[in-house]
Amino acid sequence: MYTLVQTVLAWIVETIGVALIALFFGFILANTATHVVRRILMHAEINRLFHRTGVTANAEQVITKIVQIAAYALVCMLVLWHLGILWHTLVITLSMLIVFCAAEIIINLVDIIPNLFVGFFLRRKHLIHHGKAINFPKLKGVIRNVYPTELILSTTTGDILSVPYVYLRRVLKRRS
Repeated sequence: MYTLVQTVLAWIVETIGVALIALFFGFILANTATHVVRRILMHAEINRLFHRTGVTANAEQVITKIVQIAAYALVCMLVLWHLGILWHTLVITLSMLIVFCAAEIIINLVDIIPNLFVGFFLRRKHLIHHGKAINFPKLKGVIRNVYPTELILSTTTGDILSVPYVYLRRVLKRRS
């Protein structure tokens, strides 16, 4: 019994202890790498170079954040590899990512498809076009742009509204 407890404790120290120490020092190295990259980019004046090309984003900050995330991910993957669960973790993570992406696509299609059909019908019947005035009970203005899923309306008060076609279908049904 004593050797079993000793073996289990040795495994815990060797596996989990080493993983925790590697994680700690890995994060320290990742932070150091992030600071080094930030200094190099600041010295190279990357933002000034990007501003010359018309890019107004803070390129130094974006590149530094990408390096930081990549370094943290590498450290975590090495620790998971040491624990022997890297493959399982990657499979589970990628599976969840695929499920979430599929759900997002389905949710967006549920919103987009009706707007596409109603917009196609309204344009086909010549009920909407650029410059046409719209006068509904809660919606008054002039159509500025017509897009596949929505139209841009300029109201009499000067506001610019994005109106999905499904809303127009509901208004047209109430009027008839």
